[in-house]
Amino acid sequence: LAGLSALVACADAGAGRLAAAALRGRGANATLADAKGAASALRRLKPDLLVTDLVDPGTGTCALLRGLPASARALALAPEDAELRAKAVKAGFAACVSLPPHPRELTAAAAALASGLSSRRRPSA
Repeated sequence: LAGLSALVACADAGAGRLAAAALRGRGANATLADAKGAASALRRLKPDLLVTDLVDPGTGTCALLRGLPASARALALAPEDAELRAKAVKAGFAACVSLPPHPRELTAAAAALASGLSSRRRPSA
């Protein structure tokens, strides 16, 4: 994931720290933001990948998706709930992984999404 710029914005602080650490461990430049600072960080950083949880989907998740650069992808951290995951994909998330995130599952999903990015720097897994 070298060269991948990721913003991790989670209401669940532990899940956010775990996700950011997993991405950094594979070479991504992962920035962790809390729920209050996520929109500002998204505008400032313009990441390739947004990783956010669906613990409380009514707290600005849709606004974050709308603020995502057109070339970026969004990855949801969601409980094992098929209905919630289907809603996440319908809302614009490119993929969902388990909450709490398993590092291998998360980095594999991030690598799959990164391979489809149209930015000039194509991260590798």
